[in-house]
Amino acid sequence: MAVMNKDLELVKLLVKCGAVIDQRAVGDFFRPEDQRQVNKAAITDYRYPLAFACCVGSAEIYDFLLSCGAHPDSKDQFGNSVLHMLVIHNNTEIYRLAVKHHKKPANPKLTNSAGLNPISLAAKLGRKDVFNEIIDLSSSEMWRFANITCKVYPLTGVDTIGQSGRTDWNSAFMYIINGPPTSTWTCLSRASLTSCCTRSGRNTPGFLQRLLMLTIHIIIMSAAIYLRPLKSSSDTSATSSSLESDNSSLTTTASSVASTTTAAAAAVTISTQEVFRYVFECITVVNSLVTLFMHIDEVREQGVLDFLRGLVS
Repeated sequence: MAVMNKDLELVKLLVKCGAVIDQRAVGDFFRPEDQRQVNKAAITDYRYPLAFACCVGSAEIYDFLLSCGAHPDSKDQFGNSVLHMLVIHNNTEIYRLAVKHHKKPANPKLTNSAGLNPISLAAKLGRKDVFNEIIDLSSSEMWRFANITCKVYPLTGVDTIGQSGRTDWNSAFMYIINGPPTSTWTCLSRASLTSCCTRSGRNTPGFLQRLLMLTIHIIIMSAAIYLRPLKSSSDTSATSSSLESDNSSLTTTASSVASTTTAAAAAVTISTQEVFRYVFECITVVNSLVTLFMHIDEVREQGVLDFLRGLVS
């Protein structure tokens, strides 16, 4: 309660009297509001005093608790460290202080119980200010000339491809793409991140290639289906007309000549359609096999579960 009230003198007095710095807050009062009605029988030991100092934005109490032995990487019941709490409360000043602290800097790569690091949590919650702060703190300045600065931004925790080469489903880009529009446009409003997305799209033209292949595949398959022969009643009508023409030999001869000419023309037409249909069907089968082999390579690289998850998303 002394930390919540930002009373530094009372905090110093309690520590002097033997208060445990690493003691978690106990009781339903300190429980997050979204968890109070979920499971009332759960454990009620939650955040550390250092986390509460970050929540209220008290830099003096934060420095004092660190000097007394508190650690910024200590996690609560949900696996949230100090940096996770600062992201939730969108506090950029204390976040910079925690990461750049001269004694005990916080680790920005820690993940909570949901597998989220601070930058992915900021992208998921749509915290624009702290998201941009994390990007700035992770950058490295290469050179500076007058008012022109060249910086390098690491993609760890940002790009959809992790360090192991597999898909990182908890990356910042993944939450920006699949998240609500407010989260997407809020986090992508930064010029450097927008430029990174644009260049990444230019360097991976696989989507356009597959879209073109799929369009051609649909057109060829549709042509093969439309060129299939329809069931006709010409044979039945020809049989009935031949039975009725037995009374006159001249009529029979004329009708046979006409039917022969018509049948020959029809045979030429049908044979041409069949040639095109066979060609289109062969192309469709070959294209399907090529697509299947491409998917087999993706399954081999990504794994079955990641591949199926990518198809669903």
